[in-house]
Amino acid sequence: MWYVPTTLCGTPPSRNWYVPVHFHMVFLTQWASMALLRMDNLRVRNRLVLALALVLSLTMLAGPASATSVTRYDVEFAFDALGLPTGAVNGSWDEKTKRGICAWRELNGLPVSRLLPTDAERDLIVAQTKLPLPSKFKPGISINRQCQILYWVTINKTTGVKSLRGTFPVSTGQPGYDTSAGTFKIYREIPTWHESTLYEDAWMYRPKYFRGPAALHGSANDSLVKPYPASHGCVRMLHKHIDALWAAKVSINTPVYVYGTWTDPIRYS
Repeated sequence: MWYVPTTLCGTPPSRNWYVPVHFHMVFLTQWASMALLRMDNLRVRNRLVLALALVLSLTMLAGPASATSVTRYDVEFAFDALGLPTGAVNGSWDEKTKRGICAWRELNGLPVSRLLPTDAERDLIVAQTKLPLPSKFKPGISINRQCQILYWVTINKTTGVKSLRGTFPVSTGQPGYDTSAGTFKIYREIPTWHESTLYEDAWMYRPKYFRGPAALHGSANDSLVKPYPASHGCVRMLHKHIDALWAAKVSINTPVYVYGTWTDPIRYS
């Protein structure tokens, strides 16, 4: 499909500021047909017929309309606005984008996968203004190893209404050091930096332990929160996200649900 900016008509730019050329061509064709019926000047009429033929030719050259006009940038922009991790909003899709689409599918009750979005999904993504919360999610921390996502769910004790407080990128245990699946509870937490007792010089930022030595924690730097399983069994988080859990008093006895299976090849970076 061809597009022209609607600024030609005085409309300010926005994400959806393109109007299909097909629309303009149909309008011009209808207008020209009506004008021919009213025209007495043969010379002018012949010129108008040629112009009409040109318009119809352009319509044929334009071909069928594409399934969607939603760009990669539009999808990233929408993910960012919805609070889904997507990496840099630059129109370039990578493993971080796959993490976002995986989480978006799960929250919308679709088959969960890390495949890039279809044209139909692109349209749904940019139209969505709020993320739904499927009934399967329980209050606490849910970690999907397939998506490499942490869902933080709370409940209003008065109304019983559950809310999605956050969707955070994480990096779980790499092959051979898998983060165990199951239902656990936070049983210990340290509010400061803490050196691992298993790995020398492996520092954890404000860890919250939920199974043996496995903990939710920040790492030496945020770049270690890879978009794939890369830890030795813990759940790596961005510093600002582990800080948010501490600030909200997500503490001892908070449930932690770990599930899902990573199936993609790991591209180490």
